Amino acid sequence: MSLEWGPSGSGSCIRAKLYEKIINPVIGRIYMNMRFWLRTNSGFVKITVSPKRVITWHEFYQTEEGYHSEVQTAWIEDDKVYHRVYTDSQDCDGRTSGTSLYVCPSESLAVREPFNSRYDYTCQGIYLPNWERVSESQRDYAAEAAGY
Repeated sequence: MSLEWGPSGSGSCIRAKLYEKIINPVIGRIYMNMRFWLRTNSGFVKITVSPKRVITWHEFYQTEEGYHSEVQTAWIEDDKVYHRVYTDSQDCDGRTSGTSLYVCPSESLAVREPFNSRYDYTCQGIYLPNWERVSESQRDYAAEAAGY
């Protein structure tokens, strides 16, 4: 597993390599790593996920009214990459949290160009996964306390 930071401002990003074959010398089985780009921690990061392993990364920052925390995990199952995002934050209205689960087939890991024009200077050559949302939930603790 590895994280590879994309170059910022250089315009020389390279298209993600989707697969890396790893041969286990003991059993002779071929494992496939999968690589893809994600936007996290205010930049693009190339993620490499290995079979039978879960990779986790997080982001935390304080805001003017509280905090924001995000934990992300990725893993491989049946030639698909799963990506779970858990958020927890608090502002003047109280605490909220949420979780989302996405899936992407291996052949769709580098098909979508970043769509926000403010990232153009760092996006040349970056292609993002075409994630499909599997599930999503959110919780508003203040609304629950108020009986909503």
